[in-house]
Amino acid sequence: MLSGATLDSILGSMELRHLRYFVAVGELEHFGSAAKYLGIVQPALTKQIHQLEEELGVKLFERLGRGVHLTAAGRVFLEDARETLAQVEGSAHRAVLASQGRMGTLKVSMVEAATFSDIVPMILAEFTAIASDVEVGLTAVPSLGQWNEFRNRKINVGFLYFLPTQFPELQSELLETERVLLCVPQQHHLARKSKVYLRDLRNEPFISFQHSGGSLYQMAVTEACRKGGVNLNFVQSSPSEVIMLAMVSTGVGLCFAAANRVQQQKLHNVVLCDVEDLRLELQLFVAWRNDDSSPTLPRFLDVVRSVKARLAEVRNGALGRLENPQAKRKTRV
Repeated sequence: MLSGATLDSILGSMELRHLRYFVAVGELEHFGSAAKYLGIVQPALTKQIHQLEEELGVKLFERLGRGVHLTAAGRVFLEDARETLAQVEGSAHRAVLASQGRMGTLKVSMVEAATFSDIVPMILAEFTAIASDVEVGLTAVPSLGQWNEFRNRKINVGFLYFLPTQFPELQSELLETERVLLCVPQQHHLARKSKVYLRDLRNEPFISFQHSGGSLYQMAVTEACRKGGVNLNFVQSSPSEVIMLAMVSTGVGLCFAAANRVQQQKLHNVVLCDVEDLRLELQLFVAWRNDDSSPTLPRFLDVVRSVKARLAEVRNGALGRLENPQAKRKTRV
């Protein structure tokens, strides 16, 4: 058995070219043919193989009159040499892919409601299709929690509704703006009113969205109503917007939610009402750190911008074809 010092000496002096030279001779069983294939002169190849045998301390070839044959040791070494070269080639290829953002990992957090948008699922689907070797780690995290994740460099990309005011390293782009409307049960008296005002919401039971990580969205809704002279009467809370809307459909209370999100869930017993004296919008952003050196990040942002541009073209075209762009006051979902 080789000692550690002897093995280190052998490995220290052996180079990849020695393995390539040996594999060529072993497969062609002829020094002249192998030298021609490798693009070197035969004496140089013969010398390299001889040095390799001396370093290993074993005979790899039986020299014949015309050509060579592998010894038992040579056959074992040939199999391992092929595997080693294949591993090195694969590693080099993966390193190049990683440097181009075509391989590696990308950690993405998103507010739960972003999954109901048009743009985020499209972005994720397109990126995974063109970068199948990139492992995308997805987590559902509220906006406030994503701020901390960015500060601690735990994520590369975030889809969120609210941006921190003091975070100069954080870059963002607006993806879409959603109108926030009042959600009421179909049997509720407000569903039959032609116009709904903030004063109509006094003493009505409301369901709040309360996430364990905090809800800036709920705070924004409550504050907007308070500034309009109404303190919402919360009787229930929900950790999920899906559950919150289900509670509205069963008559537990009312809530505010983005219109597109509610319509996508196709709840048959929920009516959307536009509150005349309350203008609430949710802006969905994509964010990232400007000092993030991940090679996958620029490629992901290219997909984000491409999808955003195509969606804008589709929406502008659809808007232009509308005969009556006047939105209805109430929409039954």
